[in-house]
Amino acid sequence: MNKSAQLIIGMMLGFEKSHQIFQGVDWDSDMADQLLDAKPITKEDVFSMTPNGKSFFEFKQTWEKLRKLFDHLAKNGHEATANDLTKVMENDKTPIQMAAECNALEDAFAPDLWAGNLDKMEDAWYSIDKKKREGKDFLAMKRTVAQMEGKELREDQLAKAGLEVRVVREAVKGGTLAQSIEKLRARGDHLRLEDALLCDDDGDHVFTLRLSWDNFDKLCLEWKLHGEYPDTEFFQFSRAGRASIIQSAFDHNMQNRVFNKKVFDGRPDEMIRLYNSLSDHHKQLIDLDYVLEQMLEETSVDAVPVDSDLTVERLTDIIYTPPADMKSWKPVIGLGLKKTWDDITKIRGVLKNKGESLSMDDLRSASGLHGESCVLKAAQFDKFHEVLSIMRESGGQLTAEDLLSKQPGRESVLDVLLDKKQLDMLLKPDLWVRNVTTLGKIWDALPDQIKKEKKQAFHEAYTEANILSLRSLNPSTAKPPEPQVTPPILPRGPGGPS
Repeated sequence: MNKSAQLIIGMMLGFEKSHQIFQGVDWDSDMADQLLDAKPITKEDVFSMTPNGKSFFEFKQTWEKLRKLFDHLAKNGHEATANDLTKVMENDKTPIQMAAECNALEDAFAPDLWAGNLDKMEDAWYSIDKKKREGKDFLAMKRTVAQMEGKELREDQLAKAGLEVRVVREAVKGGTLAQSIEKLRARGDHLRLEDALLCDDDGDHVFTLRLSWDNFDKLCLEWKLHGEYPDTEFFQFSRAGRASIIQSAFDHNMQNRVFNKKVFDGRPDEMIRLYNSLSDHHKQLIDLDYVLEQMLEETSVDAVPVDSDLTVERLTDIIYTPPADMKSWKPVIGLGLKKTWDDITKIRGVLKNKGESLSMDDLRSASGLHGESCVLKAAQFDKFHEVLSIMRESGGQLTAEDLLSKQPGRESVLDVLLDKKQLDMLLKPDLWVRNVTTLGKIWDALPDQIKKEKKQAFHEAYTEANILSLRSLNPSTAKPPEPQVTPPILPRGPGGPS
């Protein structure tokens, strides 16, 4: 703001010549010339600091005549809004916070300033120090703004049912939820999503309290009965920069109460939208693939029925595609679901009767948001032995990529087998006929402690796999060659030179 704008705004607001806001302004012919050349006052002028380091919003007189100033801006095509009153200025304060400091809250919250911006009004109110808000009837201020918008405050609707906001909040966190629900039903009303957004005097929603999360499942059921479902905006709700609902969930280690199929039943895209809004740290605490697959299990009953119509093609058909803007995430196929692997024996029987069978290429199909293979999915579902059976039946082979590849921050098949203490499944020599190199790569990828424990078992598997490989090259050999101490194909294997 330049001095001419400073002088014009001050005079418009009726400040006396001696007022400190004019400190540093020279009332002389040079200033007169500047005033003659002055451009119309802009919003930037009003919401910036004066050359002497002051803000007009520091003074009650500004707030008393704020509408006059805003009307003048509007005439010059610079409309000021409620949003401008909550933006931090160069003195690290918002205009609203300065209004509180000069005891001008009644003027700052004049209804006509906030018409159509009730949410912003609440944000502004709770951004003010609690002690400076004491004695002010904010509910009355809100009510007037709501009436200007043709709305009735939820607080007033609850009051008609004989319920105070305090009582509803206590019901959510305590044991009187059922009683509050019945009171509302008696008046033809119900517990609504917006009831969870009613704040206390500090501006905190009810889920800031740990006990409230114990009732979250019941609340979701009540909301669902009346066609209400929590969405991303609901979970992101907060006032004046305080903890949002989703942040409170993580604060209380309740994120799994949010990310589950009960909350987002039939709305996987909405769950993904909420997930995508999280910080990288919080994303790491959610196994979205697992939750999404749980949600799709019921879908798979229709998408992948285990009946005479089942084919390999249907097992690898896409049953869910992520939203288009989530370009890095991959579709889910039937073969990637736990239910499919729970029924895999029956599924293979149905396919066999039709002359079809699964192959390793089918199992390498990607499924799930991270694009992980169905080989990995099977291992996660404790069905890796079925993978081996399919491999043997189809004449395929496991590759190092099958077992060792993984997405950033995720796990490999080998990781899963180690975690489940199922590494011995890989020590069957017949798995590695003409493929002993892959067994060597598995050995190289093992942690040192596991190498110590499994050195002998790996050496025996190497040796026998080499024998079977040589025999397969000359099936007519009546007597297999004598095994060598160091496996001939992989001299770096256990027992060989390091």
